[in-house]
Amino acid sequence: MIDMPQTPPSAYEQVLVQKLVRCGLRPDGFTVRYEAELQSVEVVIGEGSGATKEHVECIRQAAGSEIVTIRDPAVQRAYEDRIGEVMRPVMLASAKTELERRGVLNDFPRRSAYPTDKAFAEALERQCGLVPGAMFVESAGGLILRPDAMGGESFDKLTCVLAAARYAQAQGDRFTFGIIGNEQFAPDPEKAVPTRPTR
Repeated sequence: MIDMPQTPPSAYEQVLVQKLVRCGLRPDGFTVRYEAELQSVEVVIGEGSGATKEHVECIRQAAGSEIVTIRDPAVQRAYEDRIGEVMRPVMLASAKTELERRGVLNDFPRRSAYPTDKAFAEALERQCGLVPGAMFVESAGGLILRPDAMGGESFDKLTCVLAAARYAQAQGDRFTFGIIGNEQFAPDPEKAVPTRPTR
């Protein structure tokens, strides 16, 4: 078997590497490469890169919309928090527009007025004209949004409920739930995909 030489990184990837080095990261401590299964460039920043929380904003600006994985959990959390801060105004405006279009923005509930995520989820369902418990169900792993629960009208109602959840999170309300994907309509709580709460 003959070892083939590795394909050199594209000019775009080389530019991204240079930007990250200018951020202060050690070049042998991270990788930048296109991942076909992700359909995106992935930046993987190892602990040998020297990345700290102080590098987070520079990394965000350098990486743009590319997928960034930072091996240091504290730095990864700081990166995700910063992305959340930057995206919050966009998320808020988009969700607000959707809820206004539907005429359901008036008297929008706040998470602080409800004792549990389940009670708040029921308030969001009511806001979208649903019977409480129509889409959100409790499981051993926590609260789950079931897109299949409404049958034929699920897409329109799901759009409203997701816009309501995005609006709540963009306002700074902590609201945690998982989503069972469309291909996973069996009521198996183990298949829920957790969402990360916006702080």
